[in-house]
Amino acid sequence: MQASERRRSQRMAIDSAVCLWHPTIEQFVNGRGVDISRHGAAVDLPVSVPVSAGQLVDINFVAPKDRTEKPTRSARVVRVSRDRVLEGVQRLGLEFS
Repeated sequence: MQASERRRSQRMAIDSAVCLWHPTIEQFVNGRGVDISRHGAAVDLPVSVPVSAGQLVDINFVAPKDRTEKPTRSARVVRVSRDRVLEGVQRLGLEFS
């Protein structure tokens, strides 16, 4: 089964700054939003951030046009891809709570 077949709603590509609260290390981490849907999102974070599937996080998206922060969303990490580790990036698949 492909990822697109598992999704409950269609995703829209975005290029947005994100701020993710990582409760395990008790820090905010900056990253980039890649795509978003009603039920989840894909986010790129530095590979140095310790994260694994199943973790709960809080995330804020910053709208690129007006640079305003949108309300915080709680999410569960459902996938971690380190295909771009040489670029210093890991991609998280998030499911909104």
